[in-house]
Amino acid sequence: MGVDPIEVCNLLTKFSGVNYDIGQPPGELQIDAEWFVWCPNLRTAAETSNVWAVWLDKRGDVNAVSPDLGDVTTWIEDSYGEEGAAKTVDLNLMTLDDVASKLGKDFPLLLNRLNSYERVVYDTATKTGTGMTLTGENYKGGYWFRLNVRIAQSKLETFGLGPWLERTLSALKLARSGIGKADSEGGWNL
Repeated sequence: MGVDPIEVCNLLTKFSGVNYDIGQPPGELQIDAEWFVWCPNLRTAAETSNVWAVWLDKRGDVNAVSPDLGDVTTWIEDSYGEEGAAKTVDLNLMTLDDVASKLGKDFPLLLNRLNSYERVVYDTATKTGTGMTLTGENYKGGYWFRLNVRIAQSKLETFGLGPWLERTLSALKLARSGIGKADSEGGWNL
């Protein structure tokens, strides 16, 4: 027996007060999902629930992700102006390591931001017992960052879907709050 996307949808709506739908990942995303539950209104998800989507991937893991935290080009433009952002346009950034290796030397404020985010994510994951990570993806013409909480479907069946979703919502809220604090104290913008 697997995780039922209808149950995921209903529980997310119940816990967050936000309407979720079952559907396909938006076309620009490279998510290979067995099923996909999401809040089509990204602004609402960001402001209220801290979970944008939950899906079962082809490996059998259930993933919950936050709304976008931001993107490389915007962060560099905020810190280094249009000239800095122009340097990122033709880069093919596919992983977090790509971002650090290709941009870290020229844009240390970006690297400081990402390191700060990683500390928040690590601390939150440790405190909440979730497998939270900072993830990124190349879409919409840039490299965007999100938080991801992943659990093996087999473990989820033992742990319980409802308790896992509640813990995940709480952990993502805590991490996003920590990231907001890091942003306010970080001095990323010149």
